[in-house]
Amino acid sequence: FLQLPVSLGLALLLNSRLVRFRNFFRFVFFSPYLLGPVFTAVLFSVIYAPNDGLLNIVLNAILGVAIDRAWLETPSLVMPALILTALWMYAGFNMIYFLAALQNVDKNLVEAARIDGANRWQVFRNVVYPGISSTVVVVWTTVVITVWKVFDIVWVMTGGRDGTQVIAQQMVQEFFTNFNYGMGAALAVLLFIAVTPILVMNVRRFREQEATR
Repeated sequence: FLQLPVSLGLALLLNSRLVRFRNFFRFVFFSPYLLGPVFTAVLFSVIYAPNDGLLNIVLNAILGVAIDRAWLETPSLVMPALILTALWMYAGFNMIYFLAALQNVDKNLVEAARIDGANRWQVFRNVVYPGISSTVVVVWTTVVITVWKVFDIVWVMTGGRDGTQVIAQQMVQEFFTNFNYGMGAALAVLLFIAVTPILVMNVRRFREQEATR
């Protein structure tokens, strides 16, 4: 629910004429994906650390109050912390897809809509979005599959405690920690079943697009 709007928002921002040094910001937003999930998980474990963690230090400087929050050890905060970590890592990667699609939107149609008096939202809804709808589906598919098979971030940062267990992490834990091969295999099949309809839908959409060309 956060990946798509944040990634699209960043792409719209960088595609705007008001932003300078676009290539620099593209690299800045994309670079977290290059670090890899394990490095990202270790990095944010340090950021979320209690006492002298970077997040506590920043909040202390902004609020002027001593912050000693154990973000990854507080049940009500650990899941938002993991979500923000994944968002930081993958949003820039998905942004590249949207940015490429936005640059292929017919600029003449956009200008014509503006001349006809359409505001920014109307231009986006009636001109820009139809031009990038296929890319939205592709990115949505990628995000959903990534969410289903996420493993590294959860394994490194929490190990699945405090209600942060996900299917891929639980599958690995059952296989290699608990040596419960039957449960691990069942979770693997469940993961496959969950991902397959999304892949089938995406393949059908690609075939429909090819047929209309």
